[in-house]
Amino acid sequence: MRKVSASVGIVAALASLVVPWVYYGDIGFYVYSALVASIYVCAVALLCVCTFLGSRLAQVVGVGAGLAVVGFTVSFLFSYNDPSVFFDGPVPAVIPHLGVGPFLALLSAAFALPVLLRRGGKLSPP
Repeated sequence: MRKVSASVGIVAALASLVVPWVYYGDIGFYVYSALVASIYVCAVALLCVCTFLGSRLAQVVGVGAGLAVVGFTVSFLFSYNDPSVFFDGPVPAVIPHLGVGPFLALLSAAFALPVLLRRGGKLSPP
């Protein structure tokens, strides 16, 4: 069951990198458009790697990366309707709506963090 949970967490984390996080009309913005997106991308990479490593250090780093994913996503959810984050010039007169990305990010942390917190031994990759 832990392997399934870890796999779902990793797939959701990687999928969150390739789907839009917010839409302004028909314009979709990916996580790369957000401020400090490099922190999120690094946290996703660490979360994916540390989920299958068995050391205590990997567990601590993985939990930290999972919490960084949650923190970035929550801060994004509170600021996605600020157009100055995504547009330098004129802003379209539309109401922004969320894409699938933030929900996949939260799903990834929800599935990967319990695996890291209940680590009893090393998981082999699926």
